[in-house]
Amino acid sequence: MQVLVPLVALLLILQTVLLSILKWQQMVLLTLLQQDLHNLELQVQLNLPLLIHNQTISITE
Repeated sequence: MQVLVPLVALLLILQTVLLSILKWQQMVLLTLLQQDLHNLELQVQLNLPLLIHNQTISITE
């Protein structure tokens, strides 16, 4: 019983640390996904006029 209490306390501390790491990892992944989405939006904004222009040319030819 005397060994069990410190072991449970250690496991609770370990669980808290692991949950903190997972939360931090989720925040990092979310930030990276937001950056990717922003980059995709920029690519669409830059390329869409060119794509529309090319489609217009191919239709009229």
